[in-house]
Amino acid sequence: MKLPLLFTLFAYMLTISLFGQTSASKQLDSKQSEITLTIGPNPFAHSFNVGITTTKEVQFAIVTITGRKIEEGTLRSENHIDMSDHPAGLYYFITEVNGKIIRRQLSKNE
Repeated sequence: MKLPLLFTLFAYMLTISLFGQTSASKQLDSKQSEITLTIGPNPFAHSFNVGITTTKEVQFAIVTITGRKIEEGTLRSENHIDMSDHPAGLYYFITEVNGKIIRRQLSKNE
């Protein structure tokens, strides 16, 4: 599903406000190891797991499609995120690793 240009710009502006990023195209340094982010299950009913391959603590935020931040915290290698207090719908999981914004769409079912 392709997002309309206006929504894509909104999501980028939201990312800037959450993480203070000012450059649209930051590349990972070639000497840095590749970071892998896994999220599942997606769609989910109550909670999902997040795995990340980094030794650093990484901040994350979960926002609604309207841009309201509903969860935030620190990621470690394995994480369990409970969303049972939130209604079914679409959400965005956003984090920044080594200056690179990673954004994944999540779908919560009833």
